[in-house]
Amino acid sequence: MNLSIPAKRPRIKQKAQALDQRSITVCPIRAASDRRLTGMELRALLILCSYTNKAGVAWVSLERIGKDLSVSRPRAGHLVKRLGELGYMRVIHKGFKGYCADSRQVIFKPGMSADDAAAIAGELAPYQLDQQQREADQMRADHDKQQARQQAKRIAANKRKGNAQAVAVSGLGDMPSDLVDLQLVTQQVFAGVDADILALAIEAAGPGATDSQIEAAIDSLLR
Repeated sequence: MNLSIPAKRPRIKQKAQALDQRSITVCPIRAASDRRLTGMELRALLILCSYTNKAGVAWVSLERIGKDLSVSRPRAGHLVKRLGELGYMRVIHKGFKGYCADSRQVIFKPGMSADDAAAIAGELAPYQLDQQQREADQMRADHDKQQARQQAKRIAANKRKGNAQAVAVSGLGDMPSDLVDLQLVTQQVFAGVDADILALAIEAAGPGATDSQIEAAIDSLLR
């Protein structure tokens, strides 16, 4: 395979930075009369509040805060930490360095959680959306497992009662005996069970396992 190297390097287009559309900031009213706050700390609070959503949650980086305040990142980190010590902010979700910043909740009303604030405001932070999606995926997976477990039990019960239909096995030819057994069990007794789960259950139950033993193995895998 021949590879050709272009004579000129392709020009990389940098994505234009979005314009800063902030025009107002909303912060806790008690900060206006709090003599514990220095002027710089009050400015840091105003900047932090300018990045919050309707629920009072911000996921702005310390670099961005420092740039807005014309200070270094360590200085911005110190100011934000001080706001937490004074009860104006708390970290509600740790970010990942180089990927996303910490999510911080500005405390407008002491005692109100970020989830309660989001429920009232009707706006979720990115980490809350991710958490919501993970919970929905887990609930869906649990439901599917429960459905498969119940279906396997129903099929096994019908088999024990003699209600299972006979399955034609013609055309299997010279297939190995273990594959023939798997085909029979899949079609005759556990037709509603995922083939991969059934294969693992048969392997776990061991050679010559009964339907009840295979059913028990399926239950164990689906727990």
